[in-house]
Amino acid sequence: MLSSDYREKIVFVMVGGMAALAYYAVYLGLKYVGLATAISLFFAHLTGMVVSYSGHALFTFKKQLANLGQVIRYVVANLFGALVIAIIGHFVWKVIPNEIVILVIATVVATLLNYVLFKYFVYIDET
Repeated sequence: MLSSDYREKIVFVMVGGMAALAYYAVYLGLKYVGLATAISLFFAHLTGMVVSYSGHALFTFKKQLANLGQVIRYVVANLFGALVIAIIGHFVWKVIPNEIVILVIATVVATLLNYVLFKYFVYIDET
């Protein structure tokens, strides 16, 4: 049987994968119908946030955000993660101009960063 800590990490990655698939599906669908890249990215990001929240609340951490403070921390964590990934993408591109390499690095960094932020900043017990 898996330890609860190991199970949590596996479920976190699976939920993140589902959020990423939803993100890409919305982005590609909106681009296909002719929306601008920025608008497509915006709605894709919102979709990813909703899928991520729902999956982590139901399956990973098994608790809903209890108050406005946690909701704000969730949004801040997502925005911070997006900023970090954008910065990494910018600087890695200067050294290794390869989209696949950047995507892999961004995915690994985002996964690690989000796990730490969600576990210790967002989904914390406030008792």
